[in-house]
Amino acid sequence: MGMRIAIYCLLMTLLPMLASLGARWHWTLELVTHFPLQYAIGLAIALLLGVCLRRRWIILLASVGLILCGWQLAPLYIPATPATAHGSSLRFLLANVHTANANHQRLLDLIEHGRPDVIVLLETNGAWIEALSSLNDTYPYRELQPRGDNFGMAVYSRVPMKEVKVIELAGSTVPTISAQAEIGEDIITFISTHPLPPVSSQYAKTRDRQLVALAELVSRTTGPVVVLGDLNTTSWSPRFADLLRDANLRDSRQGFGLHGT
Repeated sequence: MGMRIAIYCLLMTLLPMLASLGARWHWTLELVTHFPLQYAIGLAIALLLGVCLRRRWIILLASVGLILCGWQLAPLYIPATPATAHGSSLRFLLANVHTANANHQRLLDLIEHGRPDVIVLLETNGAWIEALSSLNDTYPYRELQPRGDNFGMAVYSRVPMKEVKVIELAGSTVPTISAQAEIGEDIITFISTHPLPPVSSQYAKTRDRQLVALAELVSRTTGPVVVLGDLNTTSWSPRFADLLRDANLRDSRQGFGLHGT
Protein backbone atom coordinates (compact mmCIF):
# COMPACT_ATOMS: atom_id res chain seq x y z
CA MET A 1 0.00 0.00 0.00
CA GLY A 2 2.80 2.40 0.93
CA MET A 3 4.58 1.66 -2.35
CA ARG A 4 1.44 2.41 -4.36
CA ILE A 5 0.92 5.72 -2.58
CA ALA A 6 4.56 6.69 -3.14
CA ILE A 7 4.36 5.87 -6.86
CA TYR A 8 1.06 7.72 -7.15
CA CYS A 9 2.56 10.82 -5.50
CA LEU A 10 5.55 10.71 -7.85
CA LEU A 11 3.38 10.38 -10.95
CA MET A 12 0.98 13.13 -9.89
CA THR A 13 3.84 15.56 -9.27
CA LEU A 14 6.71 14.76 -11.61
CA LEU A 15 4.57 14.31 -14.74
CA PRO A 16 2.95 17.78 -14.57
CA MET A 17 6.31 19.28 -13.62
CA LEU A 18 7.78 17.81 -16.80
CA ALA A 19 4.75 18.97 -18.80
CA SER A 20 5.26 22.52 -17.52
CA LEU A 21 8.48 22.70 -19.57
CA GLY A 22 6.24 23.19 -22.60
CA ALA A 23 4.29 26.07 -21.06
CA ARG A 24 5.49 28.55 -23.68
CA TRP A 25 4.21 26.37 -26.51
CA HIS A 26 0.68 25.56 -25.42
CA TRP A 27 -1.70 27.28 -23.03
CA THR A 28 -2.87 24.05 -21.39
CA LEU A 29 0.70 23.23 -20.34
CA GLU A 30 1.01 26.63 -18.68
CA LEU A 31 -1.83 25.64 -16.36
CA VAL A 32 0.37 23.09 -14.59
CA THR A 33 3.06 25.68 -13.75
CA HIS A 34 0.98 27.20 -10.96
CA PHE A 35 1.26 24.52 -8.27
CA PRO A 36 4.83 24.17 -6.94
CA LEU A 37 3.56 24.13 -3.35
CA GLN A 38 1.15 21.27 -4.02
CA TYR A 39 3.86 19.40 -5.90
CA ALA A 40 6.24 19.89 -2.97
CA ILE A 41 3.67 18.42 -0.56
CA GLY A 42 3.16 15.35 -2.76
CA LEU A 43 6.89 14.86 -3.18
CA ALA A 44 7.47 15.19 0.56
CA ILE A 45 4.98 12.37 1.13
CA ALA A 46 6.76 10.26 -1.50
CA LEU A 47 10.13 10.99 0.11
CA LEU A 48 8.91 10.00 3.55
CA LEU A 49 7.46 6.76 2.21
CA GLY A 50 10.63 6.08 0.25
CA VAL A 51 12.67 6.40 3.44
CA CYS A 52 10.29 4.11 5.32
CA LEU A 53 10.31 1.55 2.50
CA ARG A 54 14.06 1.94 1.91
CA ARG A 55 13.58 2.50 -1.81
CA ARG A 56 16.48 4.56 -3.05
CA TRP A 57 14.95 5.34 -6.44
CA ILE A 58 11.88 6.86 -4.77
CA ILE A 59 14.11 8.89 -2.45
CA LEU A 60 16.18 10.10 -5.41
CA LEU A 61 13.25 11.14 -7.60
CA ALA A 62 11.39 12.81 -4.74
CA SER A 63 14.53 14.67 -3.63
CA VAL A 64 15.22 16.00 -7.14
CA GLY A 65 11.60 17.14 -7.45
CA LEU A 66 11.70 18.85 -4.06
CA ILE A 67 14.85 20.73 -5.01
CA LEU A 68 13.14 22.01 -8.15
CA CYS A 69 10.06 23.08 -6.17
CA GLY A 70 12.26 24.81 -3.61
CA TRP A 71 14.05 26.66 -6.39
CA GLN A 72 10.66 28.03 -7.52
CA LEU A 73 9.34 28.88 -4.07
CA ALA A 74 12.44 30.25 -2.35
CA PRO A 75 12.60 33.62 -4.21
CA LEU A 76 9.27 34.63 -2.68
CA TYR A 77 10.81 34.42 0.78
CA ILE A 78 13.96 36.39 -0.06
CA PRO A 79 13.49 40.09 0.83
CA ALA A 80 13.66 42.35 -2.19
CA THR A 81 16.18 45.15 -2.41
CA PRO A 82 14.40 48.28 -1.11
CA ALA A 83 13.56 50.84 -3.76
CA THR A 84 15.29 54.19 -3.62
CA ALA A 85 13.41 56.47 -1.24
CA HIS A 86 11.93 59.59 -2.82
CA GLY A 87 10.55 61.15 0.34
CA SER A 88 6.93 60.23 -0.46
CA SER A 89 4.87 57.08 -0.14
CA LEU A 90 1.57 55.90 -1.56
CA ARG A 91 -0.61 53.17 -0.08
CA PHE A 92 -2.65 51.11 -2.55
CA LEU A 93 -5.51 48.70 -2.01
CA LEU A 94 -6.38 46.34 -4.85
CA ALA A 95 -9.44 44.10 -4.67
CA ASN A 96 -11.23 41.88 -7.14
CA VAL A 97 -14.68 42.23 -5.60
CA HIS A 98 -16.40 39.71 -7.93
CA THR A 99 -19.34 41.12 -9.83
CA ALA A 100 -22.01 38.90 -8.25
CA ASN A 101 -20.76 39.47 -4.70
CA ALA A 102 -23.19 41.60 -2.70
CA ASN A 103 -21.14 41.87 0.51
CA HIS A 104 -20.32 45.53 -0.04
CA GLN A 105 -19.90 46.34 3.65
CA ARG A 106 -16.97 43.94 4.01
CA LEU A 107 -15.01 45.96 1.45
CA LEU A 108 -15.98 49.24 3.11
CA ASP A 109 -14.74 47.87 6.44
CA LEU A 110 -11.45 46.84 4.82
CA ILE A 111 -11.01 50.32 3.37
CA GLU A 112 -11.80 51.93 6.73
CA HIS A 113 -9.25 49.69 8.43
CA GLY A 114 -6.47 50.08 5.85
CA ARG A 115 -7.06 53.72 4.89
CA PRO A 116 -5.34 53.42 1.49
CA ASP A 117 -4.51 56.48 -0.60
CA VAL A 118 -5.62 54.80 -3.82
CA ILE A 119 -8.21 52.04 -4.24
CA VAL A 120 -8.35 49.92 -7.40
CA LEU A 121 -11.38 47.65 -7.71
CA LEU A 122 -11.97 44.99 -10.34
CA GLU A 123 -15.24 43.38 -11.48
CA THR A 124 -17.32 46.40 -10.49
CA ASN A 125 -20.80 46.86 -11.90
CA GLY A 126 -23.41 49.56 -11.33
CA ALA A 127 -24.54 47.99 -8.05
CA TRP A 128 -21.01 48.15 -6.67
CA ILE A 129 -20.54 51.78 -7.71
CA GLU A 130 -23.81 52.73 -6.00
CA ALA A 131 -22.95 50.76 -2.84
CA LEU A 132 -19.58 52.53 -2.58
CA SER A 133 -20.97 56.04 -2.98
CA SER A 134 -20.04 56.76 0.66
CA LEU A 135 -16.40 56.86 -0.49
CA ASN A 136 -16.98 59.86 -2.72
CA ASP A 137 -16.21 62.52 -0.10
CA THR A 138 -13.05 60.82 1.18
CA TYR A 139 -11.89 59.84 -2.31
CA PRO A 140 -12.85 62.79 -4.50
CA TYR A 141 -10.72 61.74 -7.47
CA ARG A 142 -12.27 58.84 -9.35
CA GLU A 143 -12.33 56.95 -12.62
CA LEU A 144 -15.30 54.59 -12.81
CA GLN A 145 -15.76 52.00 -15.56
CA PRO A 146 -18.60 49.73 -14.39
CA ARG A 147 -19.62 46.83 -16.64
CA GLY A 148 -22.18 44.07 -16.53
CA ASP A 149 -19.57 41.36 -17.11
CA ASN A 150 -16.57 40.56 -14.91
CA PHE A 151 -14.30 43.28 -16.32
CA GLY A 152 -15.58 46.49 -14.79
CA MET A 153 -13.02 48.64 -13.02
CA ALA A 154 -13.03 51.56 -10.58
CA VAL A 155 -10.29 53.77 -9.17
CA TYR A 156 -10.77 55.96 -6.08
CA SER A 157 -8.03 58.30 -4.88
CA ARG A 158 -7.47 60.65 -1.96
CA VAL A 159 -4.64 62.35 -3.82
CA PRO A 160 -5.01 64.31 -7.07
CA MET A 161 -4.86 62.24 -10.26
CA LYS A 162 -3.72 63.50 -13.66
CA GLU A 163 -3.23 62.02 -17.11
CA VAL A 164 -6.04 59.54 -16.49
CA LYS A 165 -6.49 57.26 -19.50
CA VAL A 166 -8.82 54.34 -20.16
CA ILE A 167 -7.29 52.13 -22.82
CA GLU A 168 -7.76 48.68 -24.32
CA LEU A 169 -4.37 47.01 -24.50
CA ALA A 170 -3.74 44.92 -27.62
CA GLY A 171 -7.39 45.11 -28.67
CA SER A 172 -8.45 43.12 -25.61
CA THR A 173 -11.89 44.86 -25.36
CA VAL A 174 -11.43 45.11 -21.56
CA PRO A 175 -10.40 48.37 -19.86
CA THR A 176 -6.98 49.24 -18.50
CA ILE A 177 -6.70 52.45 -16.48
CA SER A 178 -3.48 54.42 -16.41
CA ALA A 179 -3.16 57.45 -14.13
CA GLN A 180 -0.63 59.59 -12.33
CA ALA A 181 -0.93 60.34 -8.63
CA GLU A 182 0.57 63.58 -7.33
CA ILE A 183 2.21 63.51 -3.90
CA GLY A 184 3.80 66.87 -3.28
CA GLU A 185 6.40 67.26 -6.00
CA ASP A 186 6.47 63.53 -6.77
CA ILE A 187 4.42 61.79 -9.46
CA ILE A 188 3.78 58.06 -9.42
CA THR A 189 2.18 56.35 -12.40
CA PHE A 190 -0.09 53.42 -11.63
CA ILE A 191 -1.65 51.09 -14.16
CA SER A 192 -4.56 48.81 -13.31
CA THR A 193 -5.51 45.99 -15.62
CA HIS A 194 -7.47 42.73 -15.75
CA PRO A 195 -6.71 40.43 -18.69
CA LEU A 196 -9.00 37.65 -19.80
CA PRO A 197 -8.54 34.30 -18.03
CA PRO A 198 -6.67 31.61 -20.01
CA VAL A 199 -9.60 29.18 -20.16
CA SER A 200 -9.37 28.64 -23.92
CA SER A 201 -6.79 28.98 -26.66
CA GLN A 202 -8.26 32.31 -27.84
CA TYR A 203 -8.53 33.76 -24.33
CA ALA A 204 -4.98 32.67 -23.53
CA LYS A 205 -3.64 34.36 -26.67
CA THR A 206 -5.57 37.54 -25.85
CA ARG A 207 -4.20 37.57 -22.29
CA ASP A 208 -0.66 37.00 -23.54
CA ARG A 209 -0.92 39.88 -26.02
CA GLN A 210 -2.27 42.12 -23.27
CA LEU A 211 0.64 41.27 -20.97
CA VAL A 212 3.12 42.04 -23.76
CA ALA A 213 1.38 45.37 -24.44
CA LEU A 214 1.39 46.09 -20.70
CA ALA A 215 5.15 45.58 -20.56
CA GLU A 216 5.57 47.94 -23.52
CA LEU A 217 3.38 50.57 -21.84
CA VAL A 218 5.39 50.37 -18.61
CA SER A 219 8.68 50.59 -20.53
CA ARG A 220 7.54 53.81 -22.21
CA THR A 221 6.59 55.38 -18.88
CA THR A 222 9.10 57.55 -17.04
CA GLY A 223 9.44 57.66 -13.27
CA PRO A 224 8.12 55.20 -10.67
CA VAL A 225 5.43 52.81 -11.95
CA VAL A 226 3.10 50.51 -10.03
CA VAL A 227 1.13 47.80 -11.88
CA LEU A 228 -1.96 46.48 -10.11
CA GLY A 229 -4.50 43.97 -11.24
CA ASP A 230 -5.81 40.48 -11.51
CA LEU A 231 -3.38 39.29 -14.17
CA ASN A 232 -4.93 35.82 -14.37
CA THR A 233 -1.55 34.19 -13.88
CA THR A 234 0.82 33.32 -11.04
CA SER A 235 4.40 34.01 -10.08
CA TRP A 236 5.53 30.79 -11.80
CA SER A 237 4.06 31.37 -15.24
CA PRO A 238 6.63 32.11 -17.96
CA ARG A 239 4.27 34.85 -19.18
CA PHE A 240 4.53 36.56 -15.80
CA ALA A 241 8.32 36.17 -15.84
CA ASP A 242 8.38 37.85 -19.26
CA LEU A 243 6.33 40.75 -17.91
CA LEU A 244 8.71 41.30 -14.99
CA ARG A 245 11.74 41.15 -17.26
CA ASP A 246 10.48 43.25 -20.16
CA ALA A 247 8.89 45.95 -17.97
CA ASN A 248 11.63 45.91 -15.31
CA LEU A 249 9.04 45.25 -12.62
CA ARG A 250 9.34 43.44 -9.29
CA ASP A 251 6.94 40.76 -8.06
CA SER A 252 5.18 42.30 -5.05
CA ARG A 253 5.09 38.87 -3.41
CA GLN A 254 8.87 38.83 -3.13
CA GLY A 255 9.92 38.77 0.51
CA PHE A 256 6.40 38.05 1.77
CA GLY A 257 6.11 34.38 0.84
CA LEU A 258 3.04 32.51 -0.34
CA HIS A 259 -0.45 33.94 0.03
CA GLY A 260 -3.80 32.83 -1.25
CA THR A 261 -4.08 35.61 -3.79
